[in-house]
Amino acid sequence: MFGLLRLGPGTGAGATWWDFALAGAGVGLCMTPMTQVAVSAVPASRAGMASSVHNALRQFGQVLGVAVLGEIVYAHGPQGFITGLHTAMWVSGTALLGAAVLVMMLLPRAAAAPPRASRTEPRAVTTIRSIR
Repeated sequence: MFGLLRLGPGTGAGATWWDFALAGAGVGLCMTPMTQVAVSAVPASRAGMASSVHNALRQFGQVLGVAVLGEIVYAHGPQGFITGLHTAMWVSGTALLGAAVLVMMLLPRAAAAPPRASRTEPRAVTTIRSIR
């Protein structure tokens, strides 16, 4: 988002394509882990419910984000479009950076695991077998 602060009236697509590619790749890479976390946080019998709640809240956040950032862009009127766009990018970038810092602070720290005496099954196999 901070890369989009370079946008101006004469900015061409060649100067900003990588900003959008980077944002798209970031969103694409985080969707599967977010869904996995939501689904794995509940018993298998409620996985569908967790997935649907996650999807509904994700869509609500997208709609709210577009509405709020759109209002910021157009708050300066038609003549202040670029100023509003830059303000919206600052707000969006700061919110994303703040969320990243918050997540890093809330993630549990990995404790040093003692060496395993015997070989155990991979976690995915254990999870699949526990569903049966």
